[in-house]
Amino acid sequence: ESVLDQAVERLLTVTFKAVEKKKENATYDPVAHHQLARAAARECMVLLKNDEQILPLKRGGTIAVLGAFAKNPQYQGGGSSRINPTMVDEIYAEIEKTAGHNTKVLYAEGYQLDCEENDEGLLMAAKAAAVEGDVAVIFVGLTDESEGYDRQHLRLPENHRALIEAVAEVQSNVVVVLSNGAPIEMPWLGRVKGVLESHLAGQASGGAIADLIFGEANPCGKLAETHPQELRHNPSGLNFPGERDRVEYREGLFVGYRYYDAKRIEPLFPFGYGLSYTTFAYTGISVDKKRISDQEPVNVAIKVKNNGDMSGKEIIQLYVRDLESSVIRPEKELKAFAKVALEPGEEKTVTFSLSKRAFDYYNVEFNDWHAESGDFEILVGSSSQDMLLKETINLSSSVTVSKKFHRNSTIGELMNNPVGAQVADKLIRQVIGEVDSAMMREMMKSMPLRALLNFSQGKINEDMLAEILQFLKLTFRAF
Repeated sequence: ESVLDQAVERLLTVTFKAVEKKKENATYDPVAHHQLARAAARECMVLLKNDEQILPLKRGGTIAVLGAFAKNPQYQGGGSSRINPTMVDEIYAEIEKTAGHNTKVLYAEGYQLDCEENDEGLLMAAKAAAVEGDVAVIFVGLTDESEGYDRQHLRLPENHRALIEAVAEVQSNVVVVLSNGAPIEMPWLGRVKGVLESHLAGQASGGAIADLIFGEANPCGKLAETHPQELRHNPSGLNFPGERDRVEYREGLFVGYRYYDAKRIEPLFPFGYGLSYTTFAYTGISVDKKRISDQEPVNVAIKVKNNGDMSGKEIIQLYVRDLESSVIRPEKELKAFAKVALEPGEEKTVTFSLSKRAFDYYNVEFNDWHAESGDFEILVGSSSQDMLLKETINLSSSVTVSKKFHRNSTIGELMNNPVGAQVADKLIRQVIGEVDSAMMREMMKSMPLRALLNFSQGKINEDMLAEILQFLKLTFRAF
């Protein structure tokens, strides 16, 4: 009830504020709001590849801007995500404006927007423009994204893919700018030098893209989801789209980076990944306490330095790994992150305060979050697969968990407890006799107690099993 009250209170707080702050004949500055949208878009875009520092582009020379998205930007999805913009940037126009008068900017459509079939005429014109340019910037992505229907694959539209492949045949300096709301496969990745993931960045995405590719701003976004190499690597790949009217979410805890960690599958780009025009060094980690209870926080201090010659922002990611878990848990879990701005040569200390919530899991036996006693690793890095610093702390739980044993409990469960191990050893000897067998002991670990009735060939009966369970009940105060 208290949780429901809290949820309702949040809703009512927003409602009351809206009424209190309501202004008749209110106005706003659409240009200022558009600039805010541009700044937000810059912060969210992710630099995925930048071989030979092809980005930021140098002013001067000739730039070939290719792809229909450059003049008809894909800046939003469909359905509930569709909005009515106050104005929309044309990417090509923003590039021309930002490039300056000394830069020649060419344009070729490259593909049709209303179909996926290749148009040889458009491809030839794009190749000709690419040959004339010093660098080709290709704008591609997904054309239809909305709730209400699912994608059947992770590929780009065929004519978008063909444009990249055709241009890469005649131009070695290729940058791809993606407009898409979800991951895609990139079989062409090895043939281009730069990739900027702009996502669906809103009405000012054109200006934000121009800012980033010319170095007016430094990319600082990180991926909010894993990009797999191919669809079959995805944790839901075996269960999608389901059978008849039933779709089962069988991934359980292992969604996103948790799955790729557990299966040791190398993604195309991991969760939390993103490059910058500068470089950052993670120079130190410290904790204010090496031993804590679950009633007190631990403060983690991280030192990060900008080693490059351009100001930039880094998103520091903190993960926690339970080293002694009695339940199935992911290899590590993201528990905190922070974006820090650094000038060239500047070093800052970022502090995270971790409470019990950073170490616990949901215990279904007593319907609450529970942090087990034991050692935990605190891992810090620039992505989910680039852990650069670590520290270990020991946590003591203030909650006593009473083990509940029943007929379906296994011998192995008994063996995990000192008292239970004595009971288990007695049962094993009663079944197999004095001739101790390591193989037999291992086999019996996974055996439920009820199976002893048959497996023991009468040496253990129902009355004896009831006595054992009663002893365990009283010993562990299970009920």
